[in-house]
Amino acid sequence: RALAQFAPRKYHPRRSRSTRGAAGAPLNAPQASAPKFHAPPETMRVIAVIASASALLAPAPAPRQTCLAARSGIKTGTIMAEFEARQLAAMDRDEPPPFSAGDTVNVACEITEGTTKRIQNYAGVVIKRSGAGLTQTFTVRKMSSGIGVERTFPVYAPSVTKIEVLRRGSVRRSKLYYLRQLTGKSARIKEKVRGLAYVERQEAAIAEKKAAALQAAADAKAAEEAAAAAAKAAEEAAAKAEEEAAEAEE
Repeated sequence: RALAQFAPRKYHPRRSRSTRGAAGAPLNAPQASAPKFHAPPETMRVIAVIASASALLAPAPAPRQTCLAARSGIKTGTIMAEFEARQLAAMDRDEPPPFSAGDTVNVACEITEGTTKRIQNYAGVVIKRSGAGLTQTFTVRKMSSGIGVERTFPVYAPSVTKIEVLRRGSVRRSKLYYLRQLTGKSARIKEKVRGLAYVERQEAAIAEKKAAALQAAADAKAAEEAAAAAAKAAEEAAAKAEEEAAEAEE
């Protein structure tokens, strides 16, 4: 018995499973499929045209945030927009001119040295613009003594008093990082001479907006002066009426 446990065991081959079912039919026998319908090619073309037209005319599904907002009754995505609109309207400064990457600009920045303030001009090429609304910024690059210097300015910063576009550049990118590896003539940007109609329209819209704001301020000032004059005349008339009444009683 002690030696039996070390004796080699007999190998029993595994029995193969039956390839037939209970009824005797093969398990892998092909099943009868339903007859397929083959429409004529003309009908299939008409169906394809109708399907593509319905897919184009179908309205796009509403985003999940809009659906949740409509379900809960809370406006989403408008709180910050309304706040930024109020802040921009409250700013007592001119609207910055339209400019993009590749344009040469001159930024007048106010700096404080001790107790004195002065305006420092920084001219260079705009290599990128980022952000939107009140938080948008732009980066200006220039060469100083053969060394590239870059500064990032917020568009609506109180220290940025004026932005002047000196030259329009013709580029095909929104981020001009490749200028960091170029020097001399290779870093020059071709001047833009075509496609300025959009910029001119933007400048005209800004000029109209500024003129409308000035006109509204003038109208408001005139209305205040007229109201003050009317109030003063009413006070004088009331004082005169009181004097006449006092004289009549005497």
